[in-house]
Amino acid sequence: MARVKVRKPPLSDKRRLTIATWDYDHVRDFRLRPVCAEGIDVTWLVMDFHDIFARFIANREWDVTEMSFAKFVTEVTRADGDVIGLPVFAS
Repeated sequence: MARVKVRKPPLSDKRRLTIATWDYDHVRDFRLRPVCAEGIDVTWLVMDFHDIFARFIANREWDVTEMSFAKFVTEVTRADGDVIGLPVFAS
């Protein structure tokens, strides 16, 4: 009798990303999903940008966020800096 190996499908082939931004009209279609990025499963957080900056700097609570250039420079020049900047201008 032959053995049949059952292959379980992966839970998700998509990269999961949590994004935090203000409710900008120029990212709204991406956030509300009429427009989507192939291969990405997005969880979108909308909050005040002061909270976004403070919580990301303190705890790295999400994967992708907006950041002022001054905060970015401060973070990237730290000895243990772990921030990577992508110059994305969505408007």
